[in-house]
Amino acid sequence: MKNLIKLLLVLMVIFLKVNLSIAVIPSYKLIANEFTMISPNTLEFEIRLIHTNPDSSIFLYSLGQYLFDFNPEFSNGGTLTLIKLDSELPEGLQPYNLSVNGSQLQLPGGFFTSNYPNISSSFPGTLIVKVRLQTSAASFTGSLDLNWRNGPENLYTRIRAYINNWNTEITNPLNHFIDFPTGTQSNMSNIPGKYSLYQNYPNPFNPVTKIKFDLPSDIRIQLSEVKLVVYNNQGKEIVTLFNGKQDPGSYAVDFNGEGLPSGVYFYKLEAGEYVETKRMMLLK
Repeated sequence: MKNLIKLLLVLMVIFLKVNLSIAVIPSYKLIANEFTMISPNTLEFEIRLIHTNPDSSIFLYSLGQYLFDFNPEFSNGGTLTLIKLDSELPEGLQPYNLSVNGSQLQLPGGFFTSNYPNISSSFPGTLIVKVRLQTSAASFTGSLDLNWRNGPENLYTRIRAYINNWNTEITNPLNHFIDFPTGTQSNMSNIPGKYSLYQNYPNPFNPVTKIKFDLPSDIRIQLSEVKLVVYNNQGKEIVTLFNGKQDPGSYAVDFNGEGLPSGVYFYKLEAGEYVETKRMMLLK
């Protein structure tokens, strides 16, 4: 009888392993994106997971842990904190106890559960977590230099799926990406602290000059549009160089005076309650 029980157990294990071997493993794309500087010392971003072979597999998410290497000098000498803002996962599967440990951002996985959510195959995918990274210093400095920690050392990014009654690791570092907007990785700390409109250069000019201006982080709250307009010395509008929504940052716009007579011109920046005008000289 004991031998029969042992045989049945062996056959059951073989059956489960065969089923697992013929099951199609879900593939995925793991993306860190939507990097947004909320203020000079506060950065938010998202981690999303997309199911990339939905025609041949089912992706029931069962567990994950997410780790990054980064440049600790980005803290500018302050203390870094990492907090969870949002997630589309069931509460028990959401990353918890987020922490900054030396040069690592650590987002441990949740707990095994019987509630396995389907990972979306539609862009932008399922939101694993939205986080906020903040330094106690007045601002960040330098480059974040963020990279997925993909092992094989201990504590690295890992993803599991529920396949044929097994919690199965499907981690593939080749599918881990970080999507920074152009220039964001190296310029995250360079958010101006105040509104500024600079003197054009060169001045006098013929026929092209450059106009620079700064928009601070609170622009998101204070305004819906930014407007930069050039006028002649009689107050008549010559050209609108920019009119629309704009993120915090430093900007430069070229003004071409070709076809205009020599003389004094004015350029005005309007951004919420901020209004400033400067004078420039076209000399042909």
